[in-house]
Amino acid sequence: MTPVSAVGAEPGERIPREPQDEYRSGRVIWMTSGQMDGPMPGEVAYGASKAALAGITPTVASELLSRNIILNTINPGPVNTGYMDPETADRPLDELQAMQQTLPFGRFGEPADVGRLVAWLMSADARWIVGQVLTSDGGFRL
Repeated sequence: MTPVSAVGAEPGERIPREPQDEYRSGRVIWMTSGQMDGPMPGEVAYGASKAALAGITPTVASELLSRNIILNTINPGPVNTGYMDPETADRPLDELQAMQQTLPFGRFGEPADVGRLVAWLMSADARWIVGQVLTSDGGFRL
């Protein structure tokens, strides 16, 4: 007996895609980081893993559609989840303060900034957004 993948196809075989109910689809959101926007010195493994997620998003999204699942990826830019607070910073505070002064809104992102995009992508209003890498970074790279 020849093993087959979970969707019934041989490796590399494309199976015909049936129309899906866009109002009843599941959602998956991956989080990446800004490797495509510039270097991340000292973070090779992290950068490689996050860049891989962004790179395979369209392919995996295509595969998941046959299971009625919509996949998108978010690049949130610099979001302070505690690692930029003075007590817990993972780099010198003067470096963080200098970076913050260059940001268009004068602040780092907050988890709620990303949360609003996630909530929208999970909603029926975003049902036509499939296999995309969306950057929501407050203009970080501008």
